[in-house]
Amino acid sequence: MEGLLGFAEPVFAEVCIAPEAPDQLSTYRKPSPRFIEEMIARDNLVKKDSWMIGDAPSDWEAGWRAGINAGAVGLTGAEDPAWGAMRSRWTVAAAPTLADLIPTLLRSA
Repeated sequence: MEGLLGFAEPVFAEVCIAPEAPDQLSTYRKPSPRFIEEMIARDNLVKKDSWMIGDAPSDWEAGWRAGINAGAVGLTGAEDPAWGAMRSRWTVAAAPTLADLIPTLLRSA
């Protein structure tokens, strides 16, 4: 995943991937906050300093439901207009790329 994002070296300590297929009953698939909540508890993370970053409303909602910050990346402006309302409702920071979002992440720490 980090290679797809253009990072030459590992930058994430861990990546969580839901074990269920999209058509299966889900406890981990977004927008469930379960993975996020488990990682917060396991690693004693501070919610106000934690972020869920993604390119779809299910990503942002999972962060919102877990009580952490949410960031939107990779948006082109051609998304469903309802996405803007969702970002506003959940107070989602937005940037074209993850690299562009990093200053926002650092300011919140």
